[in-house]
Amino acid sequence: MVMQKSVLLTQSQRFGKCSILLTIMGLMQTPPVEAHVLLTRATNLNNLASSIRNHLSTLEQIKGAKPDQILTGNKISQEAAARQLFEQYQRLSSNFDPALLNLYDPTAKIYMTVHYSNGQMRRMNLSFENFRQLMLTSLPLARTRGDRNTYSQVRYRPEGNRIRITAQRYSHLYRNTNPHSMLVGPNATGKWVIFEEAMQGRR
Repeated sequence: MVMQKSVLLTQSQRFGKCSILLTIMGLMQTPPVEAHVLLTRATNLNNLASSIRNHLSTLEQIKGAKPDQILTGNKISQEAAARQLFEQYQRLSSNFDPALLNLYDPTAKIYMTVHYSNGQMRRMNLSFENFRQLMLTSLPLARTRGDRNTYSQVRYRPEGNRIRITAQRYSHLYRNTNPHSMLVGPNATGKWVIFEEAMQGRR
């Protein structure tokens, strides 16, 4: 009996607080087989408690995570939407299709700068409505003249919930390259549109 008590004390110290509590509650008075069963159950309880603590720790880490650590996928989808819009813009422009105007938000602002060979410069800040009228008039003429553009060095940079697109625009008619910029993003319905466009040209 003394040897059994010694063995159980050693096992109790090995299995931690839960085993010690069981010893205090009278484990020393139980038969060896029952004591072994109780100690095994205590070990399982200790393992379960440890697993629960690990899960709680993981939940606390997730709860304390900063929003920008979870928005990577959203940023990727924003750039994908901006790319799709710009590809559509280039396709409609190359076809001189008036449907191009459907890509703009009604509140869009258009900034146009023209540099002339005599050193003069002309700037125009247009509302979308004025720009729309200008495009409806000039698209047939541009088709006749073959006034197409090719874009290179295209970059996409986040600006809040919108994307700034910058590129170099090559004019096949005037054979020169000029910077081009667009600010695109979702409108009230979630459709991606152009909110701002800044273009330059040389004549």
